[in-house]
Amino acid sequence: MIESQWIRQPVLAMVYALAGVLASVFPGPVAGELTIAIPAVVALLGWLACGPWALIGVSVGALFFGMISDPLLGSLPRPDAFVGALFGVVGANVQALLGAVLTRRFVPRWKQLAHVFDALRLFFFAGALAALPWAALRLLLRYLGDFPLFVSPAAAFGAAWLSQVLAVIAVLPIALSLSWRGDSPLRTRVASLVIPAGAVLLAVLALYRVAFDVEHQRQAARFEAVGAAISHRIQDRVGEVMAALDGVDRFFEVDATPTRRTFHRLADAAVQRAPGLVALQWVPQVAGRDRRTYETLAEADGLAGFVFREYEAGGSVTPARAREVHYPVFFSVPRQLSPYRLGVDLASIPTLEHAISKAPEDGLRVLGPLPMPVSSNVRVAEEVMLLMSPVFQDTGAAGGPVFRGLIVGVLRLMPLMTSVMADFDLTGLFVSLSDASDGAGNSRLYPAALRPVNDGFVMTETLPVGDRVWQLRMASDGRFEAADGLPLLWIAMIGSAIFFALLHGFLLTVSGQRTEVARQIGEATARLTREVEERRRIEAILRQSDARMSGVFQAVVDGIVIIDESGVIDSANPAVTGIFGWTPLELVGRNVSMLMPEPFQSAHDGYLDTYRRTGRKNTIGFHRTVEGLRKDGRRFPVELTVSELMLADRKVFVGLLRDITDRVASAEQARQFNEQLQDMVGALERRDGELTELNRINEQLMACNDRNEAADVVRLAMARIFSGTSGRIVAHVPGQRDGHLADWVSWGDAADLATLVHPNECWAVRQGRSYEVVATEALVKCTHLDPALGPYMCVPLMVQGRAHALVTLAFGSMSELQRRNIRRLLGAVAESVNLALSNLNLREILRDQVVRDPLTQLYNRRYMEEALSREVKRARRNGSLLACTVIDLDHFKAINDAYGHDVGDEVLRRMADALNRWFRSSDTVCRYGGEEFVVIMPEQSGDTISERLLALQEHFADEVFHAGSRRFTRCTFSAGVAVDSGDDIDAIALLKLADNALYAAKAAGRNRVIVSGA
Repeated sequence: MIESQWIRQPVLAMVYALAGVLASVFPGPVAGELTIAIPAVVALLGWLACGPWALIGVSVGALFFGMISDPLLGSLPRPDAFVGALFGVVGANVQALLGAVLTRRFVPRWKQLAHVFDALRLFFFAGALAALPWAALRLLLRYLGDFPLFVSPAAAFGAAWLSQVLAVIAVLPIALSLSWRGDSPLRTRVASLVIPAGAVLLAVLALYRVAFDVEHQRQAARFEAVGAAISHRIQDRVGEVMAALDGVDRFFEVDATPTRRTFHRLADAAVQRAPGLVALQWVPQVAGRDRRTYETLAEADGLAGFVFREYEAGGSVTPARAREVHYPVFFSVPRQLSPYRLGVDLASIPTLEHAISKAPEDGLRVLGPLPMPVSSNVRVAEEVMLLMSPVFQDTGAAGGPVFRGLIVGVLRLMPLMTSVMADFDLTGLFVSLSDASDGAGNSRLYPAALRPVNDGFVMTETLPVGDRVWQLRMASDGRFEAADGLPLLWIAMIGSAIFFALLHGFLLTVSGQRTEVARQIGEATARLTREVEERRRIEAILRQSDARMSGVFQAVVDGIVIIDESGVIDSANPAVTGIFGWTPLELVGRNVSMLMPEPFQSAHDGYLDTYRRTGRKNTIGFHRTVEGLRKDGRRFPVELTVSELMLADRKVFVGLLRDITDRVASAEQARQFNEQLQDMVGALERRDGELTELNRINEQLMACNDRNEAADVVRLAMARIFSGTSGRIVAHVPGQRDGHLADWVSWGDAADLATLVHPNECWAVRQGRSYEVVATEALVKCTHLDPALGPYMCVPLMVQGRAHALVTLAFGSMSELQRRNIRRLLGAVAESVNLALSNLNLREILRDQVVRDPLTQLYNRRYMEEALSREVKRARRNGSLLACTVIDLDHFKAINDAYGHDVGDEVLRRMADALNRWFRSSDTVCRYGGEEFVVIMPEQSGDTISERLLALQEHFADEVFHAGSRRFTRCTFSAGVAVDSGDDIDAIALLKLADNALYAAKAAGRNRVIVSGA
């Protein structure tokens, strides 16, 4: 495949380039756009035939074509032409790729084109749609390359698009038809499609060339008509100027002494009638001796300071030098547009001196174009023409008319030509006027610069003007032809596209019908041959099948019984004997109901009769399990399948029977085993769920920080695990010495369960194991329960032989199986709760050992410092009062010395108990050290605290202490109180103030209360 592509792509590139060269021969309505028509078809065929490989051939061919033959790029320099050719490469491949993709997607039968709709879809997708990108790129190339666009952008885009569409419609079906020669059904279409379409294509190309020639001749004739009209109009305008000069000339020939006013009136009228004639001047011939006479006459006419003047080399004006003959400007109308001022001696101007001397002999002289003098009265952009007409006067002398002077006309060609062009549409036309008196025609008169034109029509015509010969040149470009409405070439292209679309549609329809008929005949013949062969094969298969079925009928292990519509057994296989005990000979001719037990035996004929009348089926067509009747009268399960079989002359029913006695027994055993297995699986799943729940409870209990958090976890878990029950857990409270178990957790309706239990009230605690009571058992109930309570179970939680908690669960109205499951699960849950509760109790004991004083069970100094810091922050935040009291027992050392340390310890414990009872639960009582105590009291004033301490002093003084046989009272203490509030409160400072107040109380005689602060 790859090797063949390396051969195909050079061929594709060569064909593409040759197609471009061929297409460039035919002009189009927009120059250069018809050249992409045939290459577009070649690129599309390349992509359809070669796929992505066509990118190589199309790119090389498009690059070569763009650099060598594309008229649009031919006038560009090589680098710019190369860039333009790259645009062509992109456009060609995009057009071909898009056309190939759309053709394969929307025209599945594009290779055959069997129907006219296939061709129409091909023209639309491969032509109309695929041509859009390349047409847009061509238009973009025109703008980027600054090519002259003689038509509208829409026309340029339409020409590029229409040329591609026309090529696809005209050439693509012919090219595709040539590929049918290898396909025998389509081979006949080649002659009926390619030859007529090819002949028509050549005829259309010839007619297109004729149309181009006709259009070219028509445009040439129009160009010549416009040129002739412009030439005649210029001659008319120049004639009007000459007529104006001639009229003034005759006036001076008649009137020997014209006045300035008369000249102004006559000259004004002449200038108004002649476009381009901007001024008229009277230049008399004055002899040197008469100079002063003329200057005096001018002053008499109101021109003060009038003298003859001349131009110096720098352009300045000075009085004229004395000459034999002067030619001064004596009259000038209008004075503002006169090139030379009044009084200027024209004979002093070198460019005019010779012309003036020859004017009497040559007649009218035309000078120009001449630049305006620097000191002239007028400032115009263009140069002017001077027309000098000699004036003669007949004096009657013998020598004939006498030369008197010159009438000078100032002519500007721009207004003259503007008046000429105003009546014509000059779109695409370029008009120039030059002086060709010397035969070269290089002296450009109008316009100053002419745009070069490389193509179009050109005409040249000479115009005699006075003693000069002017040359009129007119040229056109593409806009001239485009301005003439809808050209013939547009009509030819559009008409050709429509004509070829209709032609190919007709040819494809005609040839497609013939091919379709041949194809249908061939398919019908092949189908008939296949049917005959298939019938023969089926007959052989049926013979083999009949032999096999006979063998199967005799050898199959299942019973087969065939009955007629009346229920009479027609035949039976030998396997029936093993099932029913009847031989086939004993069954044939008897009703099949003999093989059925009652009540089916009596109802069977009714089933058949109902089926014959209504068609309603009970057994026919179904797979069912029924009961059969053996020859010895025993019933047994039978698997039955009945099917209906239509023979040539009658209808029979075939019953397939299988004894399933063993299978039914096995199924029953399997069912029982399955139930047991399901029960086991259910139990395992429940056990797994219970274990998962226990693990979750253990994890949560291990994460609890205190008994309250653990109580919440246990309460939710017990209600979730033992739903439908009620219960309570009572537990030992740390620090409680009476041995009672207090309420800790409850769930459900636990009103019948005591909240405070003594160990002797529960048989489970007394026995050290679980204790269960159900309604059917005559066991003694625990006394901590309501006597009317139903079945229940108590589980003690033991640690080192001592019960520190008790779980009591009331079953309610549960079955024995449910109680057994709960009993097992309760033991596991109780173990988890026991472990968690033991850990929490141990944690609280350890915490108490850290923060409590072992003698008084009060908080120690460390806890006091933490509590004081915490209360100080709260007081700052709330802006409340905070009091700190330091208490010291008076003469405590004397008590230790007199009665011993045991008695001293008792005094400290009694003091601690008094302080705990005497202050609020929100107050913090701590042992500071030795016989000193600290009480932190938030939100209390000094007076209130002082009153309470004084009352406590009286109460403690009445306490009686025993030391063996001795006893003593009047133990006193001193107290210092510090109270503060606000943002400036400080823990250390507050404690220091209280300590100072204590020292003050000691110094004041002890048994005092001193308050410091607010």
